[in-house]
Amino acid sequence: LAAIVAATMSSASGNMIGTATMFTNDIFTPYINKGIKDDKKEIWISKVAMLIVGVVGLYIALEASNVISVMMGAFALRSAGPFAAFICAIFYKDVTKRAGLISIIIGTIVAGIWIYVLKTPMGLNAMVPGGIVAFLVIFGISYIERKSGVEAAPEIEFENI
Repeated sequence: LAAIVAATMSSASGNMIGTATMFTNDIFTPYINKGIKDDKKEIWISKVAMLIVGVVGLYIALEASNVISVMMGAFALRSAGPFAAFICAIFYKDVTKRAGLISIIIGTIVAGIWIYVLKTPMGLNAMVPGGIVAFLVIFGISYIERKSGVEAAPEIEFENI
C-alpha cells in the first residue's frame, strides 16, 4: 500500500508541474500576457495553476469511489480536446492557430460535461463526444478564419533522423 501511495504521489507532482508549465507557457504568456516574457509573473502564475490543479485533484480524490473510472476520466479530459488539434496539425494544412486552441478548450469542456454533468450516458467514454466536437470546432473555425484571410498555422516538418 505504501508503494502505491508513493507512486501515485510522485506521478501527481509531475502532472501538477506539467499542467502549470503548459498553462503558463502555452496560454498565459502568448495570449494573456501578449507574448511578453516576465519570469516573476510566470512563476507566480505557475504556483497559482499548481494550487488550482491540486485543489481540483483533492476534490476528485475525496469524491471518487473507483480508481479506474477516475483514471479513465482523467485520460478523456486530457485527450479529448487536444486529439483533434494534434491530428489536424499533422494532416490538415489549413488549420489556424486560434482554431486549434479553441478546439482544445471546447473538446475538453464537452468531455468534462459528459463525465461530470451527464454522468457518462450509455457508458460511452467522454473521449468520443469531446473528440467529435473538437474536430467540428477546429474545421469550422479554420474554415471561417481562412475565408476571412487568417493564415494557416505553420506545418510541422519532420526531419529524417
